[in-house]
Amino acid sequence: MNIPRWIGAQNHKLQDYEVHVYGDASERAYGAVIYLKSITDDAITVRLICSKARLAPIKRVTLPLLELLAALVATRLLRYFCQATGCDISNANLWSDSAVVLAWIRGNRNRWKTFVCNRVTEILEYTTPSQWRNCPGSENPADILSRGFTRTISPPLTHSGTAPRGFVTPHKTGLETFTLTLHPFQKSGSCHAKL
Repeated sequence: MNIPRWIGAQNHKLQDYEVHVYGDASERAYGAVIYLKSITDDAITVRLICSKARLAPIKRVTLPLLELLAALVATRLLRYFCQATGCDISNANLWSDSAVVLAWIRGNRNRWKTFVCNRVTEILEYTTPSQWRNCPGSENPADILSRGFTRTISPPLTHSGTAPRGFVTPHKTGLETFTLTLHPFQKSGSCHAKL
């Protein structure tokens, strides 16, 4: 799979950009992915920056707690990215498809049990509740991290759908679509997200 390494920065400086971080979880795994949307003149470029996935604990954990762990991974990944690039962490948009996690982040953290309270405290140490948004599960690009795909699927594996809400620009009309094509059996292939 080939992923372009140029992220849209001119002269090593990101000027007009948006950072979008998505987290997702399933019973098997959880993780986060960062995309950078750069805008230059009339061109909009969306690039995958990095991702992090972890296996779910062996001990059975509820899905809302796994979604909270995905939000924590998203926050840590964003912090790492912002330290490495000098981007302002307060300008990032973080997305979760879990209404429970968003309620935990926006609520009084002292109301929750210790496990939830500690993770929400770390999340809010680096982000604010207003940075967190709801992304429907069908539009969450981190879904492939948590659900994965099997090698029994004949190539190419294509995922098409509406673009995540953060990528839709205000001056465009209608729903924009994207196509993600993965070639799991080939040593080299391509992964394209076009808006």
